[in-house]
Amino acid sequence: MKAMKKKQHEFSKAIDRIFNSRHRTLWLALIIFLCWLPVLIMLFPGTLANDTWGQLNQVMNLKDGAWTISAHHPVFDTSFMSIIILPAAHIFNNWQLAFFVYVLIQAIFTSLVFAYSISYFKDKFKQNNRTSFIFLLIFCFFPVFVMSVQNISKDALFSWLYVLFTIQFIEILRTKGEALKRMQFLGAFLLVCILCILAKKAAVYVILVSLVVVLLFQKGNRARLLIPISVLAIFNFAFLPAVRYTFNIEPSGTQEMLSVPFQQTARFVKEHESEVTTEEKEIIGKVLEYEKLPVLYDPTDADPVKGYEPRGEKNDYKEYLKVWIAQGLRHPETYLAATADHLSGWFSFNLYQPSISMAHHSQQNDYYIPESATERPAVFNTTADIVDNIYKFIYHIPLIGVIFTFAFFATIIPYSFVIIFFKYRKANGCKYLLVIVPLLLSLFIGCYLAPVSANLEGARYLFPIVYSTPTLAMLATSLYHSSKVRKVQNSDGAS
Repeated sequence: MKAMKKKQHEFSKAIDRIFNSRHRTLWLALIIFLCWLPVLIMLFPGTLANDTWGQLNQVMNLKDGAWTISAHHPVFDTSFMSIIILPAAHIFNNWQLAFFVYVLIQAIFTSLVFAYSISYFKDKFKQNNRTSFIFLLIFCFFPVFVMSVQNISKDALFSWLYVLFTIQFIEILRTKGEALKRMQFLGAFLLVCILCILAKKAAVYVILVSLVVVLLFQKGNRARLLIPISVLAIFNFAFLPAVRYTFNIEPSGTQEMLSVPFQQTARFVKEHESEVTTEEKEIIGKVLEYEKLPVLYDPTDADPVKGYEPRGEKNDYKEYLKVWIAQGLRHPETYLAATADHLSGWFSFNLYQPSISMAHHSQQNDYYIPESATERPAVFNTTADIVDNIYKFIYHIPLIGVIFTFAFFATIIPYSFVIIFFKYRKANGCKYLLVIVPLLLSLFIGCYLAPVSANLEGARYLFPIVYSTPTLAMLATSLYHSSKVRKVQNSDGAS
């Protein structure tokens, strides 16, 4: 018994040394990475999302003199992944080793960011070692993280950048904008925001709207907030369009922003085709395959309806929106049903499982990358099945399985944070209540407006929410402890 207590004491001292170390972030990142490494090896070589094959093809086409770079996928993501994977494939003469190199690099960046989040709350919010250790265990052993990190996709790349933005946004709220007076912080914040915008097109709306809300509701340092708002607006709405025009980068299609309206139109045509006028058929037919809509319509997946290539001209979409409004007024119940079905995946208690299979690889091109690159070596098929079966076994444990569902991350967690931050708004003069703005924007823009809900491809839209959940949980924990301290102080003062 004494020997056990001695070991526990030594372990506790070792943990304290790590959390009190000057190089805490590096030590914590190393621990997280080493805990992930066995699983990453078992999931060798990692999993490419279907879109990633298309992104690699864009760059490979350049070798044949074909300029096919498109903004359908963020050019930054395409470039970042290609700069690592393509040279590695050439060096090793093995595509799967190249994919694994990328996964390891992605794991290093992600573990560093997760470790930094623990260090941030320890330094700025005086988070104790015990709480820090609990979150370290969550990062290390909660399987959703490592299974997401092994996914080679634009969403996995964006998500660790989004965590950095979340931490910096919290710091702006914590200091009531004073942090922006430090050039080092301002420069780092602008860099992270720019990288987020480059990595995810919708990020600009999350970031700018969040900063504008802070500008409107947080007193003090409003002039300082205008600097990042102005710089980021100019960067996104002036500089980036100029770059795309100069380098002849094809813009993404308008249809990418209309998943929900297109689903509503398809449902309307399926259920009320006799009421669609000849003029309406003609207008809808310019942006969608009208005759095929009843067959293409999938209640939870907009991709079959909207397609992957732009159709029609700018004015055609203006005319379509007029028809969309008119039909919605005729049968609002149809639009509501279509919307509910389209979003239903995010409220589902079915298993949320980051993809570990490359069975869906329609954008893979044999001319550039052989079909064999999509198939794990036999031994790793076995180890990947082991990981998959363990994950599913945990999911089927009563109550515990809830934390592996779509609804947990897309509904329960976000709205729980809204309630928590609202409840503890008085503990810090409401300043942290504004952290729900980027959270809700990320949820609505990133998930609810996504073309797909609740399948293996759709799961990656949840990555930013999943990755930032521990950061927001650490903030909620800090507010809880702060509230308890405040109550004790008030009771002591009253006595």
